[in-house]
Amino acid sequence: MNTHSSEPEKTEQADYDDLTTNLVSLGTGKGAGDGQAGALPPGLVVVGLFWPDRAIFRRVEAGMTHLPNDPARGAAEIVVSPAGPDLLRVSAGVAWLDGDTGRFVVALGESLAPRTDVELWRAEAGEAGAASSAISVDGPRGFSLFGRKFTAMRAPLTEVQSLDELLSPGPEMPDALRALRRGILRRRIGRVADAPLRLVVPTSTSLNEPGVGLPPDDPALALPQFRFVFADAEEFKRVRAALEAPAPDTHDLYGEAFIILEQPAAGSEQPAEPTGNDDTQHAARSTQHDEGRVAVVGALAWRRESSGWSLLLGAVRTASANADRWLDDGAGDFRSRVLLVAAKKSGSQEQPIAIDVLSRVTDLRPDLREEGPLFPPDQEPVATLARAAAYAITSGDALRDAPADVVALVREGLKAAGNE
Repeated sequence: MNTHSSEPEKTEQADYDDLTTNLVSLGTGKGAGDGQAGALPPGLVVVGLFWPDRAIFRRVEAGMTHLPNDPARGAAEIVVSPAGPDLLRVSAGVAWLDGDTGRFVVALGESLAPRTDVELWRAEAGEAGAASSAISVDGPRGFSLFGRKFTAMRAPLTEVQSLDELLSPGPEMPDALRALRRGILRRRIGRVADAPLRLVVPTSTSLNEPGVGLPPDDPALALPQFRFVFADAEEFKRVRAALEAPAPDTHDLYGEAFIILEQPAAGSEQPAEPTGNDDTQHAARSTQHDEGRVAVVGALAWRRESSGWSLLLGAVRTASANADRWLDDGAGDFRSRVLLVAAKKSGSQEQPIAIDVLSRVTDLRPDLREEGPLFPPDQEPVATLARAAAYAITSGDALRDAPADVVALVREGLKAAGNE
């Protein structure tokens, strides 16, 4: 598999021991632990990493607790790098030299988030006078980041404008920091088509109002839900495991929900463009939405080095006004929460399982879509894959702007899944 082209030297995998996770959260030290012993001070931006495997978590916890002070033997850092015009990738990790094996251990987690989210995250801590940042880790003993049970340490936050900057300066960089940054580069993939694609299509999909199917104390009660229902119990278990307890070689976990205006049949009359003052434009837009039909597409993608891409894809076709109501008329947060459901043979369904993947909601209706190309050339491959798949099952016209190799890969996956 090809790696990012900016890495100047080929590094043998045997030189490193990677402990990676996709279960990452961004938070601040504000209110951490409610004043309890060991809580983080309130001025920090914090990246929380969670390892579901108890043995790996204990190893990471021990590494953080006893991280060498020698920069040649131990390092910790949070790196914010561009992932596209409106996306940023936050990478956080530690690296230390294992005395028993003589190899560096790199424990790393990454989160792909909208640029505005990361900016708000930084600003929230800045309001409290933050001067530094921290990494926290937790494991199966009880997931309670920023609470009673976690291990945390301060780490510098570095912003780079390109991945080429990660290994600059060269010879002057301490060995441990070089190992950590090479760990970030090793997770990269340059193109979608550098890995095969397996498309996962659920039995059915549906849109749920905020909080439906979730316990009363769930923190995502205010978020609209996107539900994937599986009749195949084994497929359900595979998807659930990939999202809740990803394998160590899993990278690029990403979720997005798209609202796409379905193209009218040939010869049908297009709605008139709104004109006049703001009130008239709003009324015209509302009329268009009431009369139009949209597809709300949910796409979750992740990549394993051993098997390539997996893409969970489902669509709900409905009136445009229903999509507006699903989003609480645009007044709510533009995020959705993923629900997985296993359908029993009798036709009934088990209790929905909310997965901790908060998906972006991108409104691609013409009058609400943000300016810019549909497929930015510098977008992260996983984001390009998700958008190309969404358009492939709704409106083929937009695919003329998509990378040809991505379109071919998606269409092959759709054919294999019997959906084209």
